[in-house]
Amino acid sequence: MFPRACVVAVVALAVGVPAAQGKMFVSSSVGVDGSGHVEGYAVDVSLAVPATINDNLRLDVARGGVPAGSATAVGYVALPSLALAAGDVVTLTDVDTSETRSFTYTGAPALSLAGLCG
Repeated sequence: MFPRACVVAVVALAVGVPAAQGKMFVSSSVGVDGSGHVEGYAVDVSLAVPATINDNLRLDVARGGVPAGSATAVGYVALPSLALAAGDVVTLTDVDTSETRSFTYTGAPALSLAGLCG
């Protein structure tokens, strides 16, 4: 019935604006066929209409302590062909500010409200 299971992990991060205003988000999806993706982006939520923060971002995924994927881009970064597995460590870094946040994927859907609430 549901061909994809989606997982969103949210982490707070100061990215060019005060920490209460800048948020970094990581989301991923894993299909029943094993396909998936991981993406990260930063948003300035202090504005009337939230806007992308165009800092240089790096997204790294480690599986069993070994790099499984890495990408860098401005404002939005993606690993379009990498499906997370339980135990993977996902790290999103704002290269411009040197701020970094990591989480371990459990395999279960999750939403970090602490990241949403600032």
